[in-house]
Amino acid sequence: MDVFTDPLLAKIDEVLAMRMAMPGGGNDDEALRLEESFIDFIEAAWPSIDPSEFQPNWAVDGLAEHLQAVANGQIKRLLVNFPPRCSKTLVTSVCWPSVFGPNASVPISRAPRSNSSVVATAIPCRC
Repeated sequence: MDVFTDPLLAKIDEVLAMRMAMPGGGNDDEALRLEESFIDFIEAAWPSIDPSEFQPNWAVDGLAEHLQAVANGQIKRLLVNFPPRCSKTLVTSVCWPSVFGPNASVPISRAPRSNSSVVATAIPCRC
């Protein structure tokens, strides 16, 4: 009797096995650090998301702290209102779902400026 194997799950298992075989792969301490600190995750993931250098600032630090509180259930509603080019879209639409995943208890509503910003953030979310 054949067991159904999802090709996507097989690919994920293959990639994980390759990462574990790499030098430094399976670094549990680093993974735990990035899971516990959302701002550390943003900084570590930034080179994979945006070609520009990550520039830490109060806006990203505050946004990361508030999103962490939303994920922990400490904040029920959060309105993010920053000036343009403060990384709010990449942090909220790419990094946050990458860490906390689709959480049914946290509905997300976005109001993008344009269709191009929706497409620009959808591509990194799929990677």
